[in-house]
This record gives sequence, structure tokens and C-alpha cells, in this order.
Amino acid sequence: MLYELPMVFTSDGAPLAGTLVRNSASLSARQRCVVVTGSWLSVKEQMALVYARALAERGFTAFTYDFSGWGESGGALRHWELRMAPAYAVGDERAGMFFELDYYANPARGAVKEWSNQMAETSWLNWFSFDGLDPAPSVTTPTLLVHSDGCVFPDNAKTVHARLAGKKQLAWIDKGTQTDFYDVPEYVNTAADRAAAWFVETL
Repeated sequence: MLYELPMVFTSDGAPLAGTLVRNSASLSARQRCVVVTGSWLSVKEQMALVYARALAERGFTAFTYDFSGWGESGGALRHWELRMAPAYAVGDERAGMFFELDYYANPARGAVKEWSNQMAETSWLNWFSFDGLDPAPSVTTPTLLVHSDGCVFPDNAKTVHARLAGKKQLAWIDKGTQTDFYDVPEYVNTAADRAAAWFVETL
């Protein structure tokens, strides 16, 4: 049985909403703890909670939360994704993203009520403001990448893995699309098994 505990904490004065997931009702029971975040433009009730639950089932305490400006968290800039240090924070503009993939359009999958399907227009400036930067060679934290040819930018994943400076592992899955790994049990379980083994080895 899993136990989910809502939590609120602050970052730069903004209240951030999170969920702690455990397989034990006792908060004093010691477990490895991991922070789980979702993919771009998502909220904690989407793929992040799926993986938090999967890792809790495997004996970890998993914590997921909404970034500032997203979901149930506060923050003046709403629906604004910060990729790198931006030079373009110019207000709270919004633009409908209109994701049409089944995951984002299907209420049984990612079309949860907490997700607005919006992104501030200024986010696009951030995405294109860090061309040429390659932080991978400076990353010494143990890193596991789980990917497949059906996921976005497979060649990029291989390139990043090759350039990482620390302990690393590339778990290449034979099949599965990007959104399959968000919530389809076959792929979630495969990825969660790999992640759990990696965390046991490295935490």
C-alpha cells in the first residue's frame, strides 16, 4: 500500500506544492529518497506521480512537486519554463500549446485537471538562448539515461551520455515512444526497475 502526503514549502518566497510518496505509513522508517520531476511543461499529477509511485513501490521515498508558476504552486510568472539563466523575463504572457498527442488529450492519461496546456511565450526565448553550451563534461553526479529510438532526440541522448564526466549508464530500451514511457505500465516498469537498481548502486 502506498501513502501520499501533500506538502507545501517555499522557494524565493513562493509556495510550492508537492507530494511525498512512501510504501510505509511511518515517516521515521528510513528509506532512500529521490526527487521526481516530469517532462517539460508538466505538473506533478502527470508522469512525475506515476514514477514517484513506481519508485515508492520499489522501496524508495519519492517526492514530486510543481515548479514555481506551474500547477498548484505559486509564483508570479505562470506557465513559464526556465531552461537556462534567462535574459528575457518580461511578464506573464500566455500561449496555448494545444498538445494533440493522445497522452495530453486523453483524460485517462495526461489531460488532468491540474494541467493547463499553456506556456508563456517568453519561454521560447529561453529555449533558444543557450545554443552552443555543453554542460555535460562538467557533470560528475552519477547519471542514468533511459531512452529508446522511439523517444525524442535519441542521438542527442547518446551524445550527452558519451560526454558525461562521472559514473554513467545508458539503458537503451528496444521499443517505446516518448509518451509510452510517461504512463504505459510496460515501459514505466522497465524504466523504474532500471532506476531503482541504479539508485541502490549509487545512493
